Amino acid sequence: MLKRLGAVLALAGCSGGALPGAAPNAPAPPAATRSANATLSYAGTLEQTNTAGVTTSYAVTENVTAAPAAGQNVVNYHGQVVQSGKGAQLTTTFDATVAQVHDKVRKSDEVTRFKAALSNSNGVSATTTYAKGNGVFDVLPEVQGAAWTNTAARVVSAANSQAGSTLDDRYQADGSYDERAVPVEGLKATAESYPDGNAVYQWPFGGTYMNSSIAYTPPKFGKMHVVFTDAAQHVTDLITFHSWYPSNPLILASDTASDAGKAGLPKACRVAPAFGKTANAIDESETRVDLVFGEYETTQRTAYVGTAGLLCLQVHDVLETHYDYVALAFSQKPLMTTTSDEVLSLRKSAGASGTTLTSAVAMPLDANVALNADALRLQDAVAIYKSLRRIDRR
Repeated sequence: MLKRLGAVLALAGCSGGALPGAAPNAPAPPAATRSANATLSYAGTLEQTNTAGVTTSYAVTENVTAAPAAGQNVVNYHGQVVQSGKGAQLTTTFDATVAQVHDKVRKSDEVTRFKAALSNSNGVSATTTYAKGNGVFDVLPEVQGAAWTNTAARVVSAANSQAGSTLDDRYQADGSYDERAVPVEGLKATAESYPDGNAVYQWPFGGTYMNSSIAYTPPKFGKMHVVFTDAAQHVTDLITFHSWYPSNPLILASDTASDAGKAGLPKACRVAPAFGKTANAIDESETRVDLVFGEYETTQRTAYVGTAGLLCLQVHDVLETHYDYVALAFSQKPLMTTTSDEVLSLRKSAGASGTTLTSAVAMPLDANVALNADALRLQDAVAIYKSLRRIDRR
């Protein structure tokens, strides 16, 4: 079994690529400079449905301020989201730095987000810094039928101040990543996820300098293998189950967007009549597969952009989890599914300018939904550690 594990690790180690470099400073902007000061207020609803089919509804309010950042046509959005309903109130804040970068070849301006920071009142926070060539969130002028991809390499750092766990991930554009983590008790872990379906999570414990590990193999004849190895005690466990991957060949990440042109605002948006009844619709479809944490997430967003900026955002997010490290359960069918449907619409706007309006589509208005996956990953990082401790002590 250990020889087999060694082969898995060797295969995994051969499939990785270079890490993306650190994110650059503000990208080169268009020649024109416009002021960017605005205050925007949004309100809406969030419904979350769990595996048991129980739906919880929340009221959501959001206030956003836009101000010039370093560089021309660069805007920083600061927002605060308040989610209230059953249970404790949750407050999420975000800062997103957005720029319009001129593309001489396409003769257009590309709206890009090159840094975003999120945090909530539960102690979970995450910062994303995009590498050179960061993803595009909109293309100006907006033309019906235009399409683009947002597959930026990036660095993501997440932390839970209450649990004391941290994760630092360097993602390639294809969704593969290297991770450095501190799950609990100051122990440092590493994770590598590769495009071919190999992955390994490892760290030392029990007073040894050797790494214990969890290795994940690509599906073969429809089956996957997870190998637990305690390097100190030479204890090995093998778990085999049917593959849960949503695609063949495996696609770790995709993010595509298209301009659907002018559209009537949905009734669910409840946008004030003063902002108009039609807007330009930007549709985005995003998927994410995490081999180490057993997650498959799909996100559909539609942003309606009008003369007053981002008028309405509709989000449909489904997060499936196939691993339970507490119970040591691994399943083809999701062990846990959380579906989130959020609608946020503009209620008040003041001081908006051209730059603010055209870059508004890149605002992370669904910040509270986006942090759900980070919170789950942090919880699982602790659960992996506890599971290996259990194997060590049995």
